[in-house]
Amino acid sequence: MRHDAPVQEDVPTTVSTTVPPVMPTVVIRSLPARLGTVLIGLAAVGMSLTIGLADGAAHGLRTLAWAGLLTFLTWLLWWAPQITLTPQALTIRNAWRTHVLGWDEVEMCRTRWGLSVITSDDVEVRASAAPRRGGMAEAFRRRQMLREQQERHDGLRGSETVPAAVVRPDYLTGEGNHRTNLDAGDAGALITAYAEQVRSRPGESNGDAGRHVGRGITSSLNRPVAVAAGALVVVIAAVTALL
Repeated sequence: MRHDAPVQEDVPTTVSTTVPPVMPTVVIRSLPARLGTVLIGLAAVGMSLTIGLADGAAHGLRTLAWAGLLTFLTWLLWWAPQITLTPQALTIRNAWRTHVLGWDEVEMCRTRWGLSVITSDDVEVRASAAPRRGGMAEAFRRRQMLREQQERHDGLRGSETVPAAVVRPDYLTGEGNHRTNLDAGDAGALITAYAEQVRSRPGESNGDAGRHVGRGITSSLNRPVAVAAGALVVVIAAVTALL
């Protein structure tokens, strides 16, 4: 009896990739700025109470109104700014405006005078949530970084581009939410590495996964902040006129 050899069917092979299917959400805020906001707020309240007890309620209320304005401006400039990285888009919230950039628009980061994101159309979007690290140590670190980068990336826009070597791996892979305090240099490195990771995900090149990624740039006024500022000005004017 003759036995036919089993027919082997061609089974499509799956090419493995090291690119993760999901990426975390990372929020960057300035911890020193937030601590400074709390200290100024406490000092403003203490000053208002002191003046109120020493000079009467009218002077105390007037001082409290102006102290509230000072605290609000401090919160606006120091506490409120943040940078949010998600697989869909890069969101930069500053004091008065919020910018949302699709990852296809993120070209590079500049960190010489603070963090700025440069788009593919050479539009500069500043981010105040990641301040520049000052001092001679930072100047030396930057010169060393630029020297090494110039040697590795000759001919590129290397004097402004931030290397991604300092980025923590858990900010680029896996699920979850991370909140961190980074200066301009480290934040620029994270944004650059995150953008490269998003663009290298499976399907990004042919548009399958790209349908879930934001594209283009949008900029909008932080309306609640503007309304609160206007209301505070009205309160100060009323208190000053009536007391």
